[in-house]
Amino acid sequence: MKQIIGRLRLAVPAGALVALAASNAAAQLPSASAAALGMGDNYTALARGFNSAAWNPAGLGMGNNPFVSFGLMSFRGLAGLDPVSLGDLKQHEGQNVSVAVRNQWLDEIVAEGNEQGSGGTDVTYLAANVGRVGVHLSSSGRAVANLGPGAAELILFGNAGRTGTAADLTFAGSSFDMAVTSTLALAYGQPLIRSDNRSLALGATLKYTFGHLVFTGEDNGGLVRASPLEVRFSFPTVASDTVLVFDKVDNGGGIGLDLGLAYSGGPWSAGVTAKNVFNTFEWDESSLFYRPGEAVFNVEDSEANFAPQPFSAAPQSLQDRVENMVGKPEVAAGIAFQPSRHVLLSADVHQRFAESTLNETKSQIGVGAELRPLRWLPVRVGGALLNDGGRMGSLGLGLEFGAANFTASVAQRDTNLGIDNIFMFTFSSMRMR
Repeated sequence: MKQIIGRLRLAVPAGALVALAASNAAAQLPSASAAALGMGDNYTALARGFNSAAWNPAGLGMGNNPFVSFGLMSFRGLAGLDPVSLGDLKQHEGQNVSVAVRNQWLDEIVAEGNEQGSGGTDVTYLAANVGRVGVHLSSSGRAVANLGPGAAELILFGNAGRTGTAADLTFAGSSFDMAVTSTLALAYGQPLIRSDNRSLALGATLKYTFGHLVFTGEDNGGLVRASPLEVRFSFPTVASDTVLVFDKVDNGGGIGLDLGLAYSGGPWSAGVTAKNVFNTFEWDESSLFYRPGEAVFNVEDSEANFAPQPFSAAPQSLQDRVENMVGKPEVAAGIAFQPSRHVLLSADVHQRFAESTLNETKSQIGVGAELRPLRWLPVRVGGALLNDGGRMGSLGLGLEFGAANFTASVAQRDTNLGIDNIFMFTFSSMRMR
């Protein structure tokens, strides 16, 4: 039995770390712009050229839209743990963590309700425009893991618990969600008004999303019983058949549409975008498998049931978790003001109209600024307030030498799923005419 407990203590955190490292995403077109992240993702009024397909396709029809632009291999990553953070783990790396520290960590987890972790990756292979037409090819991934207080106590103190006296420990509150998708998008901007100092345009982005991988699970009564000694594992899961064998990369798909409106006049510009006006994306149920995830170990016997079953046999709660791992309708509006070529200010409001299983903020209101102490050296800062009391702060730096632009940005986002540290890098180029 001690061997079982020892393996369990290793398997649970290792599985969580693997999941977060694999990180995955919902069916949403990711930003290709590190400049946008540097300004706190307050970019709806500013999107032009290769940025437009993801942010506001109407930018492609504006008078200051570049004739040709592209961004290559734009990468955005995020990772975070809360309330016990990655920094806490790093501080005690290679050490025996004292009982006092473990008790402090467990107190924080109990107060928070669980240990929450999230990770993600967005890769835009190519974002480009020629005139009013833009293309965008990207992949996204997100993973969100929750470890209940009982499971955390088992990992930190073993089955004897923090008191040293064996007690029943449950895994309640533990769950895991993960998805990987790719999207190909085509955007177009149509000018309605275009004069020397005023522009108005409409735009649309049509996108097709491929669902590569989905994996979700939640505790359903797992526990470690003190007397009689028993380990009961109950963690039903739903997964696509690519989780263990990567012989199929299309486990769902669908078409989505984004619409945008953009305006500029003098130093002012504004934009409005409606994302996923419709979205037909669905996971292919014939490619999904349900596993009961049940196992019992005691001093007399052991049994397990991990045999795959059709998706339709999964509990409704798991089916709902899968259904929520798709792109949700969202509206974004922004305004920008450029009093001089050295200063650019922006503000955005974003609102998503449905909850997501994955770590996606539902609402955001923020401001950003770009300062140019030198013509080729843009410095960007931004901040935003998020739903449920969350917040975000960002910083970015660019180097612009002729047609070649190098941009890097970092941000920290504090949400009800924990603290995420985000970083992004973009290489881009553009030609006005």
